[in-house]
Amino acid sequence: MAIRTPKELFVLLLSHAREGTERSATAYDELSEVAQHPEIKEALEARAFVANQTLERLDQVFKMIGEKPVNVTGRLRKSLSKICARNSPKSSPRKPSASTFWQRSDIWVMYA
Repeated sequence: MAIRTPKELFVLLLSHAREGTERSATAYDELSEVAQHPEIKEALEARAFVANQTLERLDQVFKMIGEKPVNVTGRLRKSLSKICARNSPKSSPRKPSASTFWQRSDIWVMYA
């Protein structure tokens, strides 16, 4: 999908955010079902709750702009992963700068 307008870029990024949030919510739900420790179960359920609220808000944004989520191909994720791998502390002995992001288990981390 060639991006021609800022709105198309926004819809693509929003779609990626929605897809990632949806995967996280599903994972939290599944993990909370098998968690045996009550505190861990509660924490996973809280994460699932927040992720589901985020999904609802993202759906509201799509409704407000009159668009629907597009199918994500993973190209953006792969590109970001390459950038993150390049800036990852694992591949570089230097201390990361304030703007360095890297991906660890689908969680984005920013060093301060």
